[in-house]
Amino acid sequence: MNHNYEIAYVNALTSRLSEDCHDSEIMNKFKGYEGEQLVENLLKQQHQIVFSHNLEFVSSNAVQIDFLIIHNSQISILEVKHYYGDFEIYDNYIKSSYNKRYTSPFVQLYKAKNTLQSILQEINLNLPIHHYLVFSNPTFTLRNHIPNRSQVLLRSEFYKFPNIRNQNKIVSRPPKNRKNLHYKRCIFMNDYQQSILKLIYSGFTTNQIHKMIRYDPELNFLSYRTAFIDFVYKSGLKERTILTMYHKYNDSNIDKIRASLEKRNIQMVFSDEDCYPTLLKEIYDYPLVLFGMGNMSLLQNKQKLAIVGSRKATQYSEQICDAIVPELVKSHITIVSGMAMGADYFAHLKAIEYSGQTIGVAAFGLDYHYPKATQYISELMRKDHLVISEYYPTTKVQKWRFPERNRIISGLSQGVLVTEANERSGSLITIDLALEQNRNVYCCPGTIFQSLSKGGNNRIKEGAKLVQNAQDIIEDYCIFTEQK
Repeated sequence: MNHNYEIAYVNALTSRLSEDCHDSEIMNKFKGYEGEQLVENLLKQQHQIVFSHNLEFVSSNAVQIDFLIIHNSQISILEVKHYYGDFEIYDNYIKSSYNKRYTSPFVQLYKAKNTLQSILQEINLNLPIHHYLVFSNPTFTLRNHIPNRSQVLLRSEFYKFPNIRNQNKIVSRPPKNRKNLHYKRCIFMNDYQQSILKLIYSGFTTNQIHKMIRYDPELNFLSYRTAFIDFVYKSGLKERTILTMYHKYNDSNIDKIRASLEKRNIQMVFSDEDCYPTLLKEIYDYPLVLFGMGNMSLLQNKQKLAIVGSRKATQYSEQICDAIVPELVKSHITIVSGMAMGADYFAHLKAIEYSGQTIGVAAFGLDYHYPKATQYISELMRKDHLVISEYYPTTKVQKWRFPERNRIISGLSQGVLVTEANERSGSLITIDLALEQNRNVYCCPGTIFQSLSKGGNNRIKEGAKLVQNAQDIIEDYCIFTEQK
């Protein structure tokens, strides 16, 4: 507001006061002015809407409207109150924690709506009118449940207002899933998906984004810096780092991001799509988007088995895969693993050799290959099978990401098979995750004289299923298919 406007507003306020009014009443009026300033600044950020502030209508009685908004062939009116402290709202009054009663602001709001409706009818203008009571002070809290809660916006809920205005807006949805999902991600991406992609591009982790979704399922608060700062404060996140990523989020261009991914033949499937793996959606902190190279339709295969083991696996792991994988392939079971050396490599290799299907889960962005020793098979899988990652393609290799991605390996699969693992193997992390996710755990027994057998043998003692042949696994998959 400029200086002249402030003077005009002051004059308008004082004109409503009686000569014998108290200083406290004057202060309340100016507090109201402060609240209206906050709302006005919010509305000015929304360039697509037209609004008027502080309108007065004179009919049988004078009626004042704090804000009148015209948007998408509909009208919204806002009644702004800058109360502070704890309050309870009832039909005809509002009560403070000190038991002081005031006339319900809903009365004023309904009066304004009815007056405006009458004026529109007189000029034969039939437009829907939405009305909201806005409490602009961040210290204001409601202590009771009210039937018309959807018409109330607290200061912490300002970010919801664009969504309320657009409640009748039709959002383009991705097409229904087809049998062949080997396609390029292209033009269909809803607002939620765009926000998810921009967040991941900006460096936010899956865990952080899940916190955002729990805070606001539609992520509308991201449009407002004050609402985002409120989220950061309540979530206990490191403010400086988070705000840097938030700035990157605001500066990012979704069209450029998508064009860059398409240029590298990187496809995506979002967690709100029908083609997202059902089992994976059941795990804690499931990936919000999977970046993939290859045949994305493999994610729809109903039966998947994860095969994991030591990176320093012996020939025994290769022998296990050579004996078991062919029968799994015949039963149309897709092999899932992590593209590391050792057991992972043997699992992928044998699936390919025996004309099966295999999915590799990377612990880094798809711009990279790791380790270099598996680059050839990784490139082959990116062409004829599938490699996926929850990380943006430019994410570099970091050790701590490998245990993090293990939850996806087990989450995609009905069961996990361990070939060889010592007592402190990273493969046992995958087993623990599988148990948490209610997946079957299979272990091949090993010699008592080999340290790489201790991890699997101990898990068998604890209740994992002992596997001597492929049928020990396949029989469980038949039961799973029948249950489904």
